[in-house]
Amino acid sequence: MALIKHLKLDDNAASTTVVATVGTNGTLEGGDNTSAKSVAGPGGIITLGFDLNGVDDAIIISGVTFINGDAFSVSFWAEWDLAIGRPLGETGGLINRILKVDDTTIRVTNGAGVSSDFTVASMGTSNWCHILITRTSGNSMRVFLNGVESSTGALTRDGAFVPTRIGRQTANYHDGKLAQFKIFDTDESANVAALYAEGITVAGGGRIVNSGVSGSPILSA
Repeated sequence: MALIKHLKLDDNAASTTVVATVGTNGTLEGGDNTSAKSVAGPGGIITLGFDLNGVDDAIIISGVTFINGDAFSVSFWAEWDLAIGRPLGETGGLINRILKVDDTTIRVTNGAGVSSDFTVASMGTSNWCHILITRTSGNSMRVFLNGVESSTGALTRDGAFVPTRIGRQTANYHDGKLAQFKIFDTDESANVAALYAEGITVAGGGRIVNSGVSGSPILSA
């Protein structure tokens, strides 16, 4: 995995710095890491996350620039408080964003502000979900929810992708919990099961393996 940015979002100190384990640190808008509320994460190795207030909490990031033809992946965990979620975006327009449109739709916008809607299973509210967005070097876009690929969505999406905010898109803020933001400069669709497994606890000591079918994980004793 060519991981270029990793923000665990497990900070719990009176600081505006959001510590990155890979890449440059982020900067918290709207308060400090205590006001953003460190909360329990989804499980597995992910014990903590941030609870963003939907009013002015967001994390400024830098160093994420993908041009047309670049492969990339964005992986994160979210617990949605509202029907609409804004886990990744920018302040200057609609060109770079990942948006939860409704309970079964994830919208990805890059290039010249052109969007693609991907249909996934019900995400609900008040429960953690894992999202993986990938693009190959041939500009083929894929979206996975909890290890399972979307049933519909555009096969290609070209153009640049340069997000600048976690939890904010233009003047709109994300209301809900986020954890383990990972950004890669590679297509990580083959690793979706491993990324999903980081945030789940399997009863009986089972493990997650990749079924090889549409990236869907299966349990193994």
